[in-house]
Amino acid sequence: PEFQEKVKFNAANESKVDPVFYCDKPGTPRIGSPRKIIQLPTETIFLYEDISGDTFRIIPTDGRGHRAKANPSAYGDSIGHWEKDIFVVESTNFVDDTWFGEEGYVHSDKMRVIERLWLTPEHNLAYQATVEDPAVLTKPWTNFARVIPPNNDPIEESPTCKEDDGKRLQNLDHHLQR
Repeated sequence: PEFQEKVKFNAANESKVDPVFYCDKPGTPRIGSPRKIIQLPTETIFLYEDISGDTFRIIPTDGRGHRAKANPSAYGDSIGHWEKDIFVVESTNFVDDTWFGEEGYVHSDKMRVIERLWLTPEHNLAYQATVEDPAVLTKPWTNFARVIPPNNDPIEESPTCKEDDGKRLQNLDHHLQR
């Protein structure tokens, strides 16, 4: 119940409390599917284009486990493997100050995220994430599979985020600011 109340408060006051609106990282899985994917023999690199910074993730694919002494982060400690034609990324070791989705979905540092990526018959990328967090969720949360068409546009450098917009906001929902 306490987390449900926090999510309701966050959703109702999104533009005042959403960390992304104040230059923080969106975290995983909120950042969504990568913009570009680079596959190497022992790792896969995800490149993102995000307003809160030019983000990348390096995902080992050589069978190693999670790093024992990794610092907690917004994107966690990730490892990847293939299940037939589906690339599966498992991430753990998160900071607890990101949201795992819009609408103020909070999580604890016990969160585990499983992302799945595959090609559709039309050669689009499909992306789906499942969040497990025994401290916050009563059961795993899975978003709907998003289908992303191919995009060869260059990734552009993100502008510097300036944490001074809060005082200009007219209402509590950042979607209504447009």
